[in-house]
Order: sequence, then structure tokens, then C-alpha cells
Amino acid sequence: MTIAQLNEEILTVVSNSTETELKITENTHLLRDMGLTSVEIMMLISDLEDHFGITISADRLHGVQIIADLQALVLEEIRKHS
Repeated sequence: MTIAQLNEEILTVVSNSTETELKITENTHLLRDMGLTSVEIMMLISDLEDHFGITISADRLHGVQIIADLQALVLEEIRKHS
């Protein structure tokens, strides 16, 4: 799977997990644009973990603000497990 394919798959998981009508891009802000609460973000992280078979510790989420941040974090975790 290429990085572009992985990023698209992450966008799909985010869209399905949040059930948003918003067009999600790499620059979509989780709080400002999507209006996600901290609980919704944690549920999203759980869905990403389940989908990709990874674990993301809560302390790694501190700097996550936009979808591209999530994509980088997921990619990093996938590489750790490969």
C-alpha cells in the first residue's frame, strides 16, 4: 500500500467514524472545522487503531490538530509494527 492509498484510507475511516457531511481533507481541523469533542476524538482514534491494527497512546495525541497530523501518527505506528 502506498502512502497516498494509506492517507485515503485514513480519510475514509475518519469520515465513517465521525459520520460527517463535511468534505474532509488533510487540512481539516478536528476541533474548529469538524467540531469534535475530546470523547469523539478518542472514539476516532479507537476506530483508527482497530482498522489498522495499531495502538496509539494518549500522550501522542497532544499535537494532533488536523487530519494530516493523524495521518502522520498512523503511518508512524504502522511502520513501528512492520
